Amino acid sequence: MSDPEVKWEDGKIHVSLPQPGTNNVIEASWVPAGTYIVKLRKVGDEAWGPGIETPFTHCRFVDLEPDTEYEMQVEAMNSAGLRSEPAVTRTKTDAAGELVN
Repeated sequence: MSDPEVKWEDGKIHVSLPQPGTNNVIEASWVPAGTYIVKLRKVGDEAWGPGIETPFTHCRFVDLEPDTEYEMQVEAMNSAGLRSEPAVTRTKTDAAGELVN
């Protein structure tokens, strides 16, 4: 049996869910009603990173610099492409480079 899989590809959410005790897999895909554009930058930098577009309400950043303060910007975008005003928050990484709440 394989593991469940969720991915974001070509503007769609794709889900594969193996059925225990069988060789069957339930698969579904859909276009979400909206997505989020998430950008990150170090505090003091002028430019935002390129950002990612995702339908998910959470994400994880990796390979961040330790003991560094970052700003994160999130915009909601509906299916017509209209974006909300960006929400910006600050956070800091610990000595291992993991974000601290």
